Parts: sequence; structure tokens; C-alpha cells
Amino acid sequence: MRSRFPHSALLAVTGGTNHANTLNGNSCVDDAVADCLATGDLPHRKPGRQADTTCAPLPEPADS
Repeated sequence: MRSRFPHSALLAVTGGTNHANTLNGNSCVDDAVADCLATGDLPHRKPGRQADTTCAPLPEPADS
């Protein structure tokens, strides 16, 4: 996808079990998306095939 959209930025949640979706309680993801929407600025694009911003995953839900 990065090669198809060269003026975009990739936000990744590594090691988790879901996608990097916003308004899910992950403040790293929520803040990155809110900053982009508020300012129109994207994170600095890193070279190669890697995420431009990486966030930690939310903890796994506890078994009930």
C-alpha cells in the first residue's frame, strides 16, 4: 500500500490482535489520528517498507 500511496503515512500497532483503529482506547493511535485531523500534518515518512509510526497494542482482554 505504501507504494500505491506515496504521500501517505502508515500507522501500525505491532504485536496486537486487531488493526490500528481509532477510538478503541489506544491513546497512541487516537492521538496520532487526532493530530492529523487537527493539523493536516502526517508523521514523517520513513524510508523502505516499514511503518512511519508504531504504537503498542492494547492489553489482551482477561478471560472471564
